Amino acid sequence: MKAMLYMLVLAFGLALIPAGYAQVQSVRPYIPLGAEQEARYMALLPGLRCMQCQNESLESSQAALAQDMRYKVRELIAAGDSDAQVRQYLVDRYGQYVLYKPPFQPLTWLLWLGPFGLVLLAMFVAWRVARRSRLEASSPALDEAALKRLLDETK
Repeated sequence: MKAMLYMLVLAFGLALIPAGYAQVQSVRPYIPLGAEQEARYMALLPGLRCMQCQNESLESSQAALAQDMRYKVRELIAAGDSDAQVRQYLVDRYGQYVLYKPPFQPLTWLLWLGPFGLVLLAMFVAWRVARRSRLEASSPALDEAALKRLLDETK
C-alpha cells in the first residue's frame, strides 16, 4: 500500500514537471479596429522592425516582443493616435532602429549619404588609376627615344 502511494506521488510529480517549463502567455483582450484603422495598422507594420529579430518586419516576426509591439500599435491606433504618433512612440521607446526608413536628420546623414560618397570615391579612384595607366602607356615611347639619343651620344 505504501509503495503504491509512493508510485502515485512520483507519477503525479513527474506529470507536473513539463508544466513548469511551459511559457505563460498573458491573455489580452482582442482590440477591434474599424476598417480604416485596420488598413492603417496593416500599412504601419511592414515599416517597423522587430527589435528581437532585427532584420524582420514587425508584420512577419513571431517573436514574443513582436507580438507585444503589434498589440501596442493596435492599442494606440484604437486610442486614436495618428501614424506619426505611433511611430514616435516606438522611436521614443526603442530608438530610430525600429524604423526601416529613418528620417533624414543630422544623426542619420551618414546612413543616407554614405552610399553616394562611396560611389563617388570609387569613381575618383577609377579615374586616377585610368589616368596613371594612360601616362605609363605613353611614357615608354618617350623613354625609347631618350634611350636612342643616349646610345647615339655614346657612340
